[in-house]
Amino acid sequence: MGMVIAVFMTGNMYAYAGYHETTSNHTYAGDTRFLYMLKMDDFSAYAYLDADDESEISLIGYVTDSLGYDDAYANKYTFSASDQHGYSIGAGRQVAYITVESYARYFVCSDTGSTYANLSLHE
Repeated sequence: MGMVIAVFMTGNMYAYAGYHETTSNHTYAGDTRFLYMLKMDDFSAYAYLDADDESEISLIGYVTDSLGYDDAYANKYTFSASDQHGYSIGAGRQVAYITVESYARYFVCSDTGSTYANLSLHE
């Protein structure tokens, strides 16, 4: 888990060791169990939500790139998905520079209850 970057320069050749991390969890909205996942790669983030029963489901998230991770220079890109009567959704975003942070907030509203959950990943 974590980020490993290695850059080797020999003449004009470069080698890069990448970053890939995934986190997931599950919880309940009333009697409806749902799984939620967040994945962050070198140049993207992806969030996924899967409910056992048909429910109102949504997610909203963002990914921040490494362009001068100082708040004055960092780029933050959002993504979202929703379905009023669905079982699963997913959304993500690619960025131009290496990702340093991603976050997603999930919502499930079933016939028996509703809940929010969130996940985050950092380099």
